[in-house]
Amino acid sequence: MKTKVKAKRTKAKSTKAKKTKARFKEKEIEPKRRKDGRLTKAERTKLAILQSAEVVFAEQGYERTTLDAIGEPVNVLGTAVLYHFKSKEFLYQATLRFTNKALSMAVSEDIDQSASLEEMITKIAIDLIRHCAERPYGVMLFMREAATVTPGTNTVIGPMVGKTLQNLFDAVEAQTPS
Repeated sequence: MKTKVKAKRTKAKSTKAKKTKARFKEKEIEPKRRKDGRLTKAERTKLAILQSAEVVFAEQGYERTTLDAIGEPVNVLGTAVLYHFKSKEFLYQATLRFTNKALSMAVSEDIDQSASLEEMITKIAIDLIRHCAERPYGVMLFMREAATVTPGTNTVIGPMVGKTLQNLFDAVEAQTPS
């Protein structure tokens, strides 16, 4: 009898963990909004935490950063940060995605098979310079991450850069005469 109960509990925990994981992934994709289109208070707080994390992770690195240090600029306790992000590692990965999402999208738009190679590279360079000017801490975090190996390296930076480079290589190959 006890083994059946234990098996049900284990299955329930497993299902709950999957739902929790899905909830965090869901939040990442599309923030919740009110009927009038504004972000909910929770989403505004999450955005403020991401912006703070960008600066703190860039200045201190992953290992030296504490959740309290991230929460302090936005008047949130470190434990409250965990309400929005299930762990420091998850927050770090979300911060890397948040920081570089705009640049990745801009570069993807610049890779146009119909444009000349020179035009594509010029557009990408302009977007990169604009990104560096607008998000200096994001660039600092990206460079810090690229230079060191941390839990987020293989899961965030690699696929993000790899996909963009592959698209660029495909565009260059399409323009190269056979």
